[in-house]
Amino acid sequence: NGQKFLSVVSLEGEYFQNYITLNYQDLTVISDKRYSHGVLVESFERKNNNDIYFYQKAKGINLRTNNPDRNVYTRYAYFVGLRGFPFAKQEVDFRSYMFEYGNVLPIQVINLGKTKIRVRGGTFECYKLQLSVSGWQGIFAADKYYLYFETKAPHQFIKFDQKVEN
Repeated sequence: NGQKFLSVVSLEGEYFQNYITLNYQDLTVISDKRYSHGVLVESFERKNNNDIYFYQKAKGINLRTNNPDRNVYTRYAYFVGLRGFPFAKQEVDFRSYMFEYGNVLPIQVINLGKTKIRVRGGTFECYKLQLSVSGWQGIFAADKYYLYFETKAPHQFIKFDQKVEN
C-alpha cells in the first residue's frame, strides 16, 4: 500500500524473540509478534480498518477490538516507539496493549527530566520517562516503568527500570 515501515528484531537471550513492525511516520505499532523457542506466544496486529487483533497463548486470549484513534503501542516496541516522544512536553497520554490485562489500556507517560545514566556502554545524558496505567485501570495496575532515552537525537534507548508494587 506504499506505507513506509521499520522492522525491528529483539532477541532476549535464548528464550524470546520479538518481531516488531512500526509505522515510519509516527512509530506506532503495526504488528508485534513474540516467540518462545519458535512457538508464537503473543501477538498484536493492526489492520487497515482500525481492527486490532491480540493473541496471548498462556492466558488463552484471542481478541479483536476496534480502535479508531490508531495510537496503540505495544510494550516490546516502547524502546523504539518512544524515541519519537515529544520531549519538550511534560506529559503525554496514549494507549498500549498489555497482555497481563488482556486489552488496550490508557497509558500516561511523564517526562521526569534529564539525568545521567551509567551503563556498560558508558555514561549518557538521558530523558527519564515514567510510564504508568492511567484512569481507573491504574488502581489495579499500579506498577511504574522507567525508560531512559539519550537527550541528543535520535534519542537512543539506554535503560529500563521497573517499580512493582508488593
